[in-house]
Amino acid sequence: MQSALGGLMEAAAARQARAASNPENRDTVVIQVPQHIRAKVVNSMLLFGAPSNNVIHWRLFGQIGGGHSVELNSPKLDYHMNTRMFITHRTYESSDRSDDKFGEKFAFQMPVTVDEVISLLLERKRDQYVLYGTGSGCRFWCETVMADFESVGWFAPGTVQLAHQWLDGIAGIVGQEKMPMPMVKGTFF
Repeated sequence: MQSALGGLMEAAAARQARAASNPENRDTVVIQVPQHIRAKVVNSMLLFGAPSNNVIHWRLFGQIGGGHSVELNSPKLDYHMNTRMFITHRTYESSDRSDDKFGEKFAFQMPVTVDEVISLLLERKRDQYVLYGTGSGCRFWCETVMADFESVGWFAPGTVQLAHQWLDGIAGIVGQEKMPMPMVKGTFF
């Protein structure tokens, strides 16, 4: 009886250790993407910004066809400026909650699955991010993720620079109050 109970406890501990070692189970990430969507190919990334609390909040939408997308978002979680990365399947290409929104698509140069995108973000620990003290830093998070995509060859060389120039142009349109310049950087840990 004792050895059977010990065996059960060992098996439970091993299962718990496996779950804890899976980066998808970190408390800094929430993944809401069904398994059948993870095999879909991401054709492009939409760099998207819309007003949120009188500033422009930036995130990415991976375009997977059929009017669907996978949203990559790292919003503020608490007053300490910690964030939580949300990777969420959407039945739309981008948010339409605001008329005052901005978006620019950047094509991938090769077939990349949603699962590969998730794996890269977790491998690079893009879920472990703290915003700057003012609460700004989502633009930097997006550019960093795009730089990750460029570094592995998913984006053509120079894509991040094009995105940065496009963002600078938007900043000139909306003004310093909604989009601080120079770009505010948070901290990855």
